[in-house]
Amino acid sequence: MSPTGDIGDDDRALAAEYALGLLDPTEARAFEARMAQEPALREAYAEWAEAFIRMEPDDSVSPPPGVWAGVQARLFADPRPRRRWLGWVTALGLAAAVVAFVAVQTGMFQPSEPDFRAELTSDASPLRIVATYASAEGTLNLTRVGGTGPAAGRSHELWVIPTPDAAPVSLGLLDAGEGLTVTVPEPLRGAMPGATLAVSDEPEGGAPGGAPTGAILAAGTVSEL
Repeated sequence: MSPTGDIGDDDRALAAEYALGLLDPTEARAFEARMAQEPALREAYAEWAEAFIRMEPDDSVSPPPGVWAGVQARLFADPRPRRRWLGWVTALGLAAAVVAFVAVQTGMFQPSEPDFRAELTSDASPLRIVATYASAEGTLNLTRVGGTGPAAGRSHELWVIPTPDAAPVSLGLLDAGEGLTVTVPEPLRGAMPGATLAVSDEPEGGAPGGAPTGAILAAGTVSEL
């Protein structure tokens, strides 16, 4: 694990204790509030969490009798730090669960790398959208790189057409913003490779009948990177 910049030894140790679940509720809440404001502290926590996961012990092999007592006797003369050490060792088994929970709650870790891509274009429209799809998570990210958003009172709606003879399925609106992130519904994820993505011009709020009603502004095929 490489040292984290812009953070002192005390904060680095605090990040390790948080990753292992050793802080009491008050300390943990205070640490979480600081992480929300301090990127270096978040980085320290992420590094410790990753290191502890790799250190997760193999419970299938038991040490010979007396080893643990001997370690305690040699390392600790004061019973107070012994309890601290026992807490750290016990918490190693919980590190993976702690990391998973915090990562989901804070969005700290980056999503999986995309493995599919589509470029949505049309000769009849300046709209151009680049889409990437991470099949492991079912996450579709779209970025408008050409053209503009919808006109006043209109919406741009994204559709997926799993096969040439299938009906389009709406994946959401691409209104004033330049991008859209979509979690593809589970039943459609297996059909994403080779599917067609398309953007249509619709009334404000989207197609009223659940099917495209306006002009197709851009379309492209999802292909493997």
